[in-house]
Amino acid sequence: MTNSRLKIIAVFFFFLFFLIIARLFYWQVLAGEKLAGIGADQYFITLDLPSVRGKILSADKTPLVTNEAAYLLYADLRNLKEKKEKIAKNIAPLLISEKDSTASGDANLWKKEIIKDFQNNI
Repeated sequence: MTNSRLKIIAVFFFFLFFLIIARLFYWQVLAGEKLAGIGADQYFITLDLPSVRGKILSADKTPLVTNEAAYLLYADLRNLKEKKEKIAKNIAPLLISEKDSTASGDANLWKKEIIKDFQNNI
């Protein structure tokens, strides 16, 4: 009698073990790609958060610092094929806006000063 009970318990655990292995096979092999996609969707979210930076104001609400676009331009002098003076003359008009050049009076004189300063700093 105890031997038959032992066999029944062994068959029950074997059947339970087989069900667990079959379910793991289903999750890993048959539904693996689908579940991987669902898992990736849970972790990777793309949100566009437009960040408007704050202004720094003085006590009387006068702006001390405001936001404006700024760009950086640089060149590696070892890789330049042309003379730096020629490059400076070509780049300077792009860097100087009409608003800046007309604010100082003679635009051509001002551009020449900028080009000269640019060449000296290269």
